[in-house]
Amino acid sequence: MIHSAAYLSVKKNDPNCEYINIQGTKNIIEICKKHSSKLVYISSVDALDSSKKQITEPEIFNPDIHFTSYARSKATASQLVLNEINKNLEGVMILPSAVAGPNDYRKGFIYDMLSIYLNGITLFSIKGGYDFVDVRDVAKTTITAATTDTPNKSYIISNKYADITEIYCMIAGYLNIPKPKVKLPLWALYAAIPFMRIWCYINKKECPLSSSAIKIMAQRPDYSNERAKKDLGFNPRPLNDTFKDTVDFIVSQKK
Repeated sequence: MIHSAAYLSVKKNDPNCEYINIQGTKNIIEICKKHSSKLVYISSVDALDSSKKQITEPEIFNPDIHFTSYARSKATASQLVLNEINKNLEGVMILPSAVAGPNDYRKGFIYDMLSIYLNGITLFSIKGGYDFVDVRDVAKTTITAATTDTPNKSYIISNKYADITEIYCMIAGYLNIPKPKVKLPLWALYAAIPFMRIWCYINKKECPLSSSAIKIMAQRPDYSNERAKKDLGFNPRPLNDTFKDTVDFIVSQKK
């Protein structure tokens, strides 16, 4: 069984994260145990300790070190899965970084981030970014974990860190549109939070911007994906291909 359902929130406290990400995972674990089914759990690098110089798969997850409900709930759920794997549950845990790529019909955060730039709403960019990984690479690795005799382990599925400005400039070169004129410091985003909340309320979306989200963007973690490469044949494609394909998808949707 592949368990990828989760509720994403950048709020400091969000009961939906506790209920869906933790209780939902408990329910899935019990079903897998009842039916002796292999579990492939899709966690997140947000559950890891980003303060380390190089981040590898941990033996223990600590929810108390995180400042968003999503990260805390994912760390708690990951520990629940790890506990059962260490007992007698056959299972693999996948820990992807920020997932990007085409075919996002739900129109999540990365879709919106790129759409705003493509619509010409702003020629501003920000100093900050994430470690991104292609959704197709995550899916392929997850299938490998589910269908092969892999060790009962956790695996970081990451590619590389990319600055938001770097991504916008790459898109500008690809589509021959203006590059961002001004690169704002991250602290400037605090002033944008109220306006983003209003926009999200009007468009009935979860607001992707909060003080906690800005703290995450200020980090530059170094994730090691060596275990996934060795055991699961993980081979991430270039991020340029990821974002070019994502932009093509967004443009096709707008047409």
